Amino acid sequence: MSGNVHPWIRKKSQAEANAEFDTALDWLENVVGIRSIGRFQTYRATLSKVFRRLLENRSQVIPADIPPSEYIETRFEAQGLIEIWKQFKTDQSSLLAEKLQKIVRGTPFTISEGRKTGPRDILFELEMAAFLQSCGLAVDLGQVTDLTFEFKNAPILCECKRIQTPNALSSNLQFAETQLRDALGRPENPQNTLGMIALDVSRIVHLDKSGAERYPEIFA
Repeated sequence: MSGNVHPWIRKKSQAEANAEFDTALDWLENVVGIRSIGRFQTYRATLSKVFRRLLENRSQVIPADIPPSEYIETRFEAQGLIEIWKQFKTDQSSLLAEKLQKIVRGTPFTISEGRKTGPRDILFELEMAAFLQSCGLAVDLGQVTDLTFEFKNAPILCECKRIQTPNALSSNLQFAETQLRDALGRPENPQNTLGMIALDVSRIVHLDKSGAERYPEIFA
């Protein structure tokens, strides 16, 4: 890696990550209007436990206290909420509040998610919106498609899909293509309107019970 890149890469300390997550949770509680923030409260407890072990200089016991796969997922989802908070903390729209109310309802970990994927599906939509806004693009939530924004004066309609199994990749792409084709065909869209599909493949890459790839034979 080029030496010019290293100064831009900085790993947050556990204390910094926890502090940001606590602030994001305070914002979430305020926007949602409830004190019960579901699985995110579980993540707060997990991250606090890890921090205590580090302060006690007992990091070697962390894998016994918390399964590595659960810790990985906790950090990913916590970071996702942090990025959403950073980009939407001044947004007071009822649509954002509605989506945030839904994301807190999911099970703590994807292993027990089953077919109830809605909360994490919406979380991914908001994470994608946060990423686009961090790139300087103004994003609208849940209009004709999951997300809409403009890039170089071209309207972009975006569908977001979380892939549950490798075999579901093709069907998800086909479904998103159908949704976009219908959306792009609306007469009010300018002629230069484009479609985009955003994919979350984290479920099929690294989140199994052992922390290894869920389907190693597929990616061999």
